[in-house]
Amino acid sequence: MAFISRTCRILFLIIYLVCSTHGFVIGPTFQGKLKKFVERTMDCQHIPGLTLSIVKGDETWSRGFGIKDLFGERKVDDTTLFGIGSVSKSFTMVLVGILLKENGMTWTTKVSDILGPEYEFIDELRTKETTVRDLLSHRTGLARLDIGLMAGFKDDQISRETYVKKLKHLPEVLPFRDRFLYNNNLYIMLGHIAEVLGNDSWENLLKSRILDPLGMTSTRIMLEPEDVLQSNNALPLIYKDGAFKNGTSNLYKIFPTEPAGAILSNGVDMAKYMRFNLNNGKTDDGVQLIDERMLPQAFITTTPTSSRSFLNSLFLTEPDFPVSDTPMGYGYAWLTSSYRGNERVWHSGGFYSYVTYLWMYPELKIGIFVSVNGPGYGSFAGNAERSILYYVSDYLLNKPAWINETTTCEFPNFWRDIPTYSMPGEVSVDLSSPSEYVGSFGTFYLPAIDVSVNPDDNTSLKFKMNKCEGLLHSTTDKDRFLMEVTAPFELKMTFVDKNNATSFVNAMFKRSGNAVNAIELQFEVKVLYEKGLDVTNTSDITLPNNTA
Repeated sequence: MAFISRTCRILFLIIYLVCSTHGFVIGPTFQGKLKKFVERTMDCQHIPGLTLSIVKGDETWSRGFGIKDLFGERKVDDTTLFGIGSVSKSFTMVLVGILLKENGMTWTTKVSDILGPEYEFIDELRTKETTVRDLLSHRTGLARLDIGLMAGFKDDQISRETYVKKLKHLPEVLPFRDRFLYNNNLYIMLGHIAEVLGNDSWENLLKSRILDPLGMTSTRIMLEPEDVLQSNNALPLIYKDGAFKNGTSNLYKIFPTEPAGAILSNGVDMAKYMRFNLNNGKTDDGVQLIDERMLPQAFITTTPTSSRSFLNSLFLTEPDFPVSDTPMGYGYAWLTSSYRGNERVWHSGGFYSYVTYLWMYPELKIGIFVSVNGPGYGSFAGNAERSILYYVSDYLLNKPAWINETTTCEFPNFWRDIPTYSMPGEVSVDLSSPSEYVGSFGTFYLPAIDVSVNPDDNTSLKFKMNKCEGLLHSTTDKDRFLMEVTAPFELKMTFVDKNNATSFVNAMFKRSGNAVNAIELQFEVKVLYEKGLDVTNTSDITLPNNTA
């Protein structure tokens, strides 16, 4: 009888331990439903591999789905690493918060008081008044110009410190503190602020001050293209011509942009990170890593997102949808929102083949992390992940599910198709003297553009901007061209809409007398590239800022 009693106790303990890591978060019945739902979603949305991690209180459930590599020889599990993209921004925020406190500073400390007079912005107001809080909440109104960050700089061409000093040339799009305008450049600056405060590189500080204390022993930083090709990674894949292919690995060196999006992590480690955030900055060992009064401010709306923001297209409204998912704004490295009446903070991370979402419901101590390694373009990955996040959220929130194995394949168009409009094309003409446009054109804060003759077509020129290349199509206006990105595939697809129509960038060559001496590109703002200007020239960073 005692033996039976002891056996029962041991059996009960085993069941308890199993449930404490799985059943208390999601029960066995839902696990089966979730597996079918995820696999169905991956199949119809062309997702090769996926990791999913769920936290509720102190309990965690995590699992991998699909394949790590092109041939499917290695399967994803909860230790497989994925690029988390802009979810990395919250790590930089935490690091800066720790170092601010240690240096007797706050979120509202002015950038000029940390970095000094060599670091300026486009005007005197921003130079004098911009705070750490302004950088964190994307309210400087400065141009983001992501094409430059995507193209990247050549090896050893520029340091992070020098690049941040060159941000004084970054043009204005909106008035200072007027509205939300997402900007990766600001998080490069925040990474350098951490370096100045911590007297070490962002990479070393991230590891010693956050990853090690949290026990995120598998998490890595992408520094070289080879870092995404390791055996414990989900390799970046693209879906092209009806089949999966290897992604373009050299896109995954993004120096100096690492503080904005270069972390590789997995479901196990990200569960630790979610618990850290949900426990107000405490590690699993009970260590208060960041001041308990600082982290909650990150989850409060600082900058409302306007109705015209691209982010608002991600949300759901009734009566189009059966439920409402309402945006509020941006805090510090976290977006704020409400889903079915529950406060939620979240962030996404789009990094070519890697697309990541992290949702947290702070009041309920619930967190959900999902990341994929393909298909490398379009809305497939984001739609698949959001569909899974809604499905899991409804279960954890004890709400009736409104999305199922059928509608997940047509989300969100089953309820509301968001139309897109493609610009009509223009007529190209033969170039009478294509060689007059040839040369290297530079600006102070973006990679140079090299223009060359196109031997295969007399109606266009070729251009190369480090990793980005394409064509400049002539128009009936002599010096006006249309820039088309053609390679690599992942960059090209960022300029292709859902109707498979290419978006072009207006490019106007400028002359001094009869000679071409500059090219003006119409991104979200006009950017002037001058012939022969070298972005690596550092003489401009110590001159007074007279740019209007």
